[in-house]
Order: sequence, then structure tokens, then C-alpha cells
Amino acid sequence: MIDEMDPRGLRRREERYRVIKGAKIIFGETVIDCLVLNISRSGACIKTLSEVAVPEYVILSFPNGGSFRAQRRWSKDREVGFLLTGPAPLSGAHRLLAISARDALSINNPKKPISTLRAEGFFNDPALAAAADEVEAAFGRLLAILQERIALKPMGPSE
Repeated sequence: MIDEMDPRGLRRREERYRVIKGAKIIFGETVIDCLVLNISRSGACIKTLSEVAVPEYVILSFPNGGSFRAQRRWSKDREVGFLLTGPAPLSGAHRLLAISARDALSINNPKKPISTLRAEGFFNDPALAAAADEVEAAFGRLLAILQERIALKPMGPSE
């Protein structure tokens, strides 16, 4: 954990944790490599390789595939503080892949076979019943999150 004040002397709402990992700042057709210096659930401090004018709204993309809409809150020299405002919209190829996955999952929905097994008393075993409930819940969450990400609109020029 690091100090709870940001460079402007304002108190942070959440603890930030020191990290050193690569990321990319994306806006328009521009991609800037950067280092993440610290991060929390809702914010990050990054350092660019050179001084760059970073717009107020960008996408912050991490190498593990996580990408977030981010709002620049402050900048000083090569360091920039961002508020992470939500998941980033999927790019064209990733959006098509998510749609394809959602459609395939909908066709191969586990609810019908689980319902059939449940009707036959197959889940009288508590461990099996709990596992089936977990599958149904996880499947529903996966479809809902995929649909949410597919529905996100790309960032416009004012964002």
C-alpha cells in the first residue's frame, strides 16, 4: 500500500498498491506505452516514456486483456493519474468474437439438461445440486456480462 494522498495533496478514497507493469493509453488512433506505478479498484497512476498531452478521456489497456475507460484527473511531468470509470468498449474484432461466443453459448445453454436432470431427481445429492446451481448462476452471469460488453458504445470525440 502507498501513501493516501495524490500529487495534488488530496486524500484518496481507496488504497493504492505499488506495481510496475506495462500498459497502453489509447485515444483515437494513438497508442502510448506507459508504466503503471500504482493502482486501485478505481484509479491508476501511470508514467509515460516522454511528456505527452493526454486527453481527458482515454482507454487504459493492461497486458492481461483488461481495458478500462479512464478519465485523467491530474498530470505532472510524465506522470498521469486516472479515474477508472468502467470497462472499455470492445474493439471490432473482439466485439464480433464476443457476439459469436454469446450466440454459441445461447445455443448450448446448460439450463435445459440441468432442468431435465433436476426433474428426474438427479440432484438429490446436495453436492451435485450445489454444483448445478453454480453452473446455472455462472452461465447467467457470463451471458449478462458478454451482452453488457457487446452493448458498450465506442468512445466519441468528447470522451
